Amino acid sequence: MRMDRVKMAIAVLAAVSTLITGCSGEKGPVLSEYELPVEDTYFYNNCAYDDLFFYEVYYGDSLVDQTNGKKLMDKDSDETDTEIHCYNMSEKTDKTVYRIGGGCVKTEYMAANSKYVFWETADDNGWHIYYLDYRKSGSPKILVEQEAKGTLSAVCFTVTDDACYWYDVSENGEAAIWMRRFGTSINEKFAGDASLSTPYIEPTIVDDQIGYIEKNNGGYALVVKNTEGKETFRKAVDSAGGNVLANSSWCVWRGDDDSAKTIYLCDRKSGKKDSYDMGKDRFFSYALLGDYLIVNVEKASGASEIRAVNLKNRRETCLKSEENESYGYTAQFKDRISFDINRNGENKIMIGLIR
Repeated sequence: MRMDRVKMAIAVLAAVSTLITGCSGEKGPVLSEYELPVEDTYFYNNCAYDDLFFYEVYYGDSLVDQTNGKKLMDKDSDETDTEIHCYNMSEKTDKTVYRIGGGCVKTEYMAANSKYVFWETADDNGWHIYYLDYRKSGSPKILVEQEAKGTLSAVCFTVTDDACYWYDVSENGEAAIWMRRFGTSINEKFAGDASLSTPYIEPTIVDDQIGYIEKNNGGYALVVKNTEGKETFRKAVDSAGGNVLANSSWCVWRGDDDSAKTIYLCDRKSGKKDSYDMGKDRFFSYALLGDYLIVNVEKASGASEIRAVNLKNRRETCLKSEENESYGYTAQFKDRISFDINRNGENKIMIGLIR
């Protein structure tokens, strides 16, 4: 039965907090951990807003016994409907926000703001972003569907309380950031001629700032705009890149290669450019929290680590590194950074929240 698969008891790890204390006694980001009431097998897309953690429960990959190919359940049965859950990290409660009808419908991406949870599905007709008021019961509505001239089969997006933002690539190869203001039916081009290390990444918002690398007259420029589209920073850079994060003090981005060895930096106040080199390690993802770069590290030894780097003095602090653990993508919204924790051999999901 469904409730045999989604655990009834909410076993929550009492928020274990790790406080950074360097040699100077400095205080930094705090890491808290929580256990979700869902088995690892069914946990997929997720996002966080404030102290709310939204996640998808998807049964599609468990419908067939992988050892002998025997069918276990009907993918079109309501027993296998995909669910959107909300876990409240303050109250330590979990609820089903919505059940997507039609059996196993896999979402492509999720995001949330102070009122709505958003998710994306894709089919032969393109991609579709839905939204639902998670504070009350109701049915989802379509916010935006695939641009007629877009070429991506699905997009990664981010939201504020006022708009939704996403990357798409046109038929002529131009990468651009698009936006849809809530309450309107028009898609606006927020920024054009963007350079992307991969198109399947969201334009991340930190401190009301969105950064990107712009192709500029044969060269490249690091550009930052606020969420209304006003340019707040511009700096020439040497090459293409992507995955730009910007707050009021720093810009960080990756180069246009697959080495995942170097994260580039720019101090917005001085305009000085620099880099953070991983040495023998690689980064899987990263986030920006005040003066700290939060890096999900794939170590040369094969271990995983969540590392905090003080960009002012380059002090490094390991926030988390446990044997037999791996860490998911560090998703960021405002001053919250979330990631999932997978423990080998344990069919459960932990989440880490850094703030």
